[in-house]
Amino acid sequence: MSVDELREPLARSLVRSQRVGLWSMVVFACLSIGALGLVFTRASIVFATIVVLGVLMHTTDYLLLSGERAANERTLFFYSLWFGRSGRSGLVFWCVVGLGMGITQSVLQHSLGGLEPLVIRFGAYYPAISGGEWWRIVIGPFFHSGILHFLANLSGLILVGPMLWLAVGPWRGVLTFLLGNSAGVLAALVMNVAGHDSYLGVSAGVFALLGLLVTAGMLNPRLLPRGLAIMFAWFAAICGVGAEALPSTSTVAHLAGFATGVLAACWPFSRAIRTPMSH
Repeated sequence: MSVDELREPLARSLVRSQRVGLWSMVVFACLSIGALGLVFTRASIVFATIVVLGVLMHTTDYLLLSGERAANERTLFFYSLWFGRSGRSGLVFWCVVGLGMGITQSVLQHSLGGLEPLVIRFGAYYPAISGGEWWRIVIGPFFHSGILHFLANLSGLILVGPMLWLAVGPWRGVLTFLLGNSAGVLAALVMNVAGHDSYLGVSAGVFALLGLLVTAGMLNPRLLPRGLAIMFAWFAAICGVGAEALPSTSTVAHLAGFATGVLAACWPFSRAIRTPMSH
């Protein structure tokens, strides 16, 4: 079956799924806000905020996706992402990056005797960075505090990375990811009010990819399907708020990463951004 034959039923299915998702989120939000009155804690406030942001994201996306042209554009984009050569290449690349992170940390952590010796030897260890070992701001973020931390960041890479690979080409996203990680480490080091001695995780790099995707999509309306950049702006806000419920979260690192992505999209060479939706 050709893309043209698939486009209409897929577009209808997409709009129908959005409608179901929207009403599900509204009901869930009402229940969550009601439960907040019974259990008023920091975690419950964060959770309720996430749900409300999710409702706003679904509502905005549903309204922007209401037209046939918008639904067709998004269907074509995701078809290219899932079945096109460029989309598959991006998925493979970021999966390899994630697999490399996990295997490397497992081997080094086992050989060195734990996470703490690994961070002191190779990680973003603040005393060593302050002593001039600047290479750590590039290598250090690739280590994570645990399996859940690793899986959360890997999910973000696999979700956003292939979209950027398809939309703006491979190397802009990779470079933004690396710069975002380094910016996150430096921001956390400078604004280290909690007194931590190290930094872990590529979350700042993931936020950099989100910043690049959102800003590039807004600057160039033909880059992404209608409404997708706005939806990922909401998604970035949800991720940022959700991270606040986790221990030892560096909000300033996430903001620095996102700002790196915004700057990467605004840089003069962004004129070279391709416009896949015009094909």
